Amino acid sequence: ALFLRKHGVSVLRECALDYNADIQVRALQLLCMLAHAHPACRHELRDVGALKAVLKTLQSFPAEMPLRVLDPTLDLICHAVTATPRNQAYVREIGALPALVDLLVYLAEACCVPRARAAAEPNGQIVLEPRRPPPICTQLAEASAQQVNLAAGEGADA
Repeated sequence: ALFLRKHGVSVLRECALDYNADIQVRALQLLCMLAHAHPACRHELRDVGALKAVLKTLQSFPAEMPLRVLDPTLDLICHAVTATPRNQAYVREIGALPALVDLLVYLAEACCVPRARAAAEPNGQIVLEPRRPPPICTQLAEASAQQVNLAAGEGADA
């Protein structure tokens, strides 16, 4: 709370816009933690212009924004709008939704491959599956091809 009273969000906003990607990542991570832990911080993100600034930086991806900066940027946007209708409306008002949708489509296309359309999908929808890197060796390929059948209560979480 003291951090918020001392205008810490404004300082972190400037760090989140720094030219150094390491500084950007750390500042964005700190803002995420604050927005998660303090709902008042979510409003301050909007009021000091941090939300608008990070939404604007998304336009520079992938040309000027490294992927490692994109992850905490999207995390911050998620935390800023969670359970905060005023911030959700703000994102719509400044016209950031199309850019977010374009970005998510870009990421889906870059990280997933379309699965062949099956007869079970008569609506014509394309289902995306995550891309998996090729196995390193034959033994790993055989191991990855085996199905794991666990009975209830036998998994790692049990």
